[in-house]
Amino acid sequence: MNKKYTVKNITHKVMNKISFYLYLIKVYVKQEMGMFDQPGRKGYVVLNHCYYTQKVFNAAYVKNVIHLILYYLDKGYTPVITEINKNSNLGWSTFFEQPFGNRIESFEASKDIDNKGYKSTYKGKIMFSHDIFYRRFQQKFWRKFAFKFVKLNAETKKYCDLDYNNIIKPDMRVVGCCCRGSDYIKLKPAYHPVQPDLQMVEKVVRRLLEKEGYTHVYLATEEQSIHDYFMSKFPGKVLVNKRHYIGDAFKQSGADWCHQVVLGIENEPYVKGIEYLSSIYILSKCNALVGGNCGATQLAFLMNNFKYNYTEVFNLGLYPPSIYNKVGID
Repeated sequence: MNKKYTVKNITHKVMNKISFYLYLIKVYVKQEMGMFDQPGRKGYVVLNHCYYTQKVFNAAYVKNVIHLILYYLDKGYTPVITEINKNSNLGWSTFFEQPFGNRIESFEASKDIDNKGYKSTYKGKIMFSHDIFYRRFQQKFWRKFAFKFVKLNAETKKYCDLDYNNIIKPDMRVVGCCCRGSDYIKLKPAYHPVQPDLQMVEKVVRRLLEKEGYTHVYLATEEQSIHDYFMSKFPGKVLVNKRHYIGDAFKQSGADWCHQVVLGIENEPYVKGIEYLSSIYILSKCNALVGGNCGATQLAFLMNNFKYNYTEVFNLGLYPPSIYNKVGID
């Protein structure tokens, strides 16, 4: 019985992988033919409720919206993203431009609008995920797609550029380092990539600093303890931007997920979101990237357009499911 179940699972995975690449080839051809460039072929579709509704702004939400943009473009519709989360007052337009920017006509009066949005279950077949770092064909598609349709709005771009220019100077060669802690380490969410320990990351960063001519390391993390670790290992070489760390509050509150932590700062959802996104933006501007495979690292790769001089994203497998981590969210 176990053997039969295993064979069934393997067959299912193989078929899913075949379906995935067939779909990727199809949408790749459509993109190369310019079929995604013209809005409104079948009208507009209003995305007013996304599958992953963020309680805080994070990469999982961005990835979901990217997948949905592709899904509706493939169907011939022009997506307009109007979602505003009632708990955070954040939405796509808080930080990003509309996929078609100012080219969108006044869609409020269009009879082609789908005012009902779409069903809560995402029906698309394709998504970039944990293996994007190791699959060149996926990279070739997503780098072009993301560059065209995922752009920071003017206010967010101004904030991120100011943050970047304040800490990174032209003469620096910087290793961007992304290290997750808190909920990722506590719950080990099922089917998410296993995160490296700090000693593994330190070893790679040290080699780049001592032997490859890199001068500094920029650290993106939500954990004060991780920040302190790198400061002790690389004194005078660690760069950080303004960030409210949640690690201590996470542990003291007994929370399971990052979004459950409340720091009590003014305009908290927006502040957390812009600081998080600015960290990813700065990661994308570094010369090299080292760290764990997580949503922030994946988004940094897309924003960098896969042009890093060197990358080391640890491929350590996935956390297995258990009674403690049935739900896997980024």
